[in-house]
Amino acid sequence: PYLGIAYTTHDNTVLGTAVVDNISLKSSSPLAVNLVGFTGRNVDEKYAELAWTTSGEMNNDHFEIERSGSGTNFEVIGTLKGSGTTTLSHKYTFQDLLPLDGTNFYRIAQVDVNGHRSYSATVPVRFNLKKIEIFPNPSSGQFYVRNNPRFAGGSDITIRLMDFSGKVLFRQTAPAGSGIITVRLPKKIGT
Repeated sequence: PYLGIAYTTHDNTVLGTAVVDNISLKSSSPLAVNLVGFTGRNVDEKYAELAWTTSGEMNNDHFEIERSGSGTNFEVIGTLKGSGTTTLSHKYTFQDLLPLDGTNFYRIAQVDVNGHRSYSATVPVRFNLKKIEIFPNPSSGQFYVRNNPRFAGGSDITIRLMDFSGKVLFRQTAPAGSGIITVRLPKKIGT
């Protein structure tokens, strides 16, 4: 249910003040689900893990997990079956294996057996899908590149070490699906 209050002075040239007190909202039907919490987290720039808990459910058919890249225009990316009617707590998790680059906005739509919907608050989870990690730094002769599968867009990865003038001192290519790439520099440039 939504509640709105409007106030006007009926004269656009005059400012007014309204004081509203003792407002209550009563519903003839109880909420289908009592959502206790909803969280989302970035797991190693690979996927978003969403988790929520209910402290009771009434005629809960299912949950629809929705995502948006802008905070509006949500699309359903998955569904989970609800627990029907129960007074027990239930924990739910969902993994978005294909998050968007940037901020992902997630919300849960709870759908009861009659098709009525209610929505959770929105949870933002940020991803930088073009990020790779190079470690250790500094290095003496050997270092590692932790590849992000989306970094090269499915292409092989070429690692080049250049001097300040732009001259390539070392080059190594790794297949697109490589996870952690070991780079061993020749002794003449490795120290």
